[in-house]
Amino acid sequence: MIQDIQIQLNEHLYIKDPLQSELGKAILEKSVDLIYEIGIEDFTFKKLSTTIPTTEASIYRYFENKQRLLQYIINWYWSAMTIEYKFLTNNVKQAEQSINIGISLMTNPTKFMPQHPMLSIEKLYRIIILESTKSYLTPSIDMDNKLKLFKPYKDFCNTLAEAFLKLSPKYPFAHSLASTCIESVLHQSYFMQHLPSLTDCKGISGPKGLQNYIKNLILSNLEKSK
Repeated sequence: MIQDIQIQLNEHLYIKDPLQSELGKAILEKSVDLIYEIGIEDFTFKKLSTTIPTTEASIYRYFENKQRLLQYIINWYWSAMTIEYKFLTNNVKQAEQSINIGISLMTNPTKFMPQHPMLSIEKLYRIIILESTKSYLTPSIDMDNKLKLFKPYKDFCNTLAEAFLKLSPKYPFAHSLASTCIESVLHQSYFMQHLPSLTDCKGISGPKGLQNYIKNLILSNLEKSK
């Protein structure tokens, strides 16, 4: 599904739309590869330019700085997740089934989202786990929010909240629960790999333990308001 759709993102994220040229697409593809390998702190446009190859100045014609590039990549991921979630739940009538699909998609996106010809979903997911908070825990957060740079993340959160309200219309904290679940998936995934004493999901192979935890978190809260 998602490999057939060209995602258009907020124009404030870039100087020149990278999807409109082969160089721009190469910048995105190689950026994901490099950030996946070395992390955003060690990532620079100079290092990126040697992997394409192109000049550092050429990259600056597309993105103001690496923060905007990171935000672009993260926005692309959440836009893709929203599209895929709506596609997977399009003909689903039961709210709990829609919720279960959302949980599975969040915790194991590579199972549902086919390999994109330009951006690796597996690498993107790892970047989201490691780097996503760095896109908004910045001094410019309020200005960036006014520019609607976090809309794709909010859209995905809203799709989950809508499913929660279908199951439990009186539940007063649908968006809070949705954002908590999204962040819990990312944090618990990180803990499972690096700080296992902080999670109970580590003992079950694959994403199953994490899925069970998130499902319990959601349903235990929603059941109280039925």
